[in-house]
Amino acid sequence: MSKIKVTEKNFGQFRSWALITGAAGGMGRLYALEFARLGYNLVLVDINGEKLSAVASEVKASLQTDEGPAGALKDYFRTLEIVQDLTLEDAADTIKQRTDAEGIAVSLLVNNAGILYATGIVETSEKRLKLMVALHCTTPLLLCRKYVPEMRERGEGRVLNIS
Repeated sequence: MSKIKVTEKNFGQFRSWALITGAAGGMGRLYALEFARLGYNLVLVDINGEKLSAVASEVKASLQTDEGPAGALKDYFRTLEIVQDLTLEDAADTIKQRTDAEGIAVSLLVNNAGILYATGIVETSEKRLKLMVALHCTTPLLLCRKYVPEMRERGEGRVLNIS
């Protein structure tokens, strides 16, 4: 199988970045594996730094054995791991500052992080309900607010909100 040759003309398609929240496990991990296979570099965000690093390593290892286009581009693949509590008020600002500092233009925003308490709403504390709203609603909306204007300006980009 021949390797894909990255040239000045086609380089743009291999430098796209996907930002995935909740990337340390579950569906976030699967999104990371799949989007890397599709040629995206990854910004991986999660509160669990140890599991986040494990997913980043797993994704990189998966590209080493991939015989398709992503495997041919494994030497160009990059990740940025951001350990971040997404329930914090400044979470979206912090993430945007990190990607800006790295010169990363996010083309695909995947708001995937979530929590669920196995109790009814009446039995769930007000503090936990506020954490759920911050994680499921506030931060994803603020991340859209931070990244979508740049996507529009570039004329490309996608947002995937998981709920």
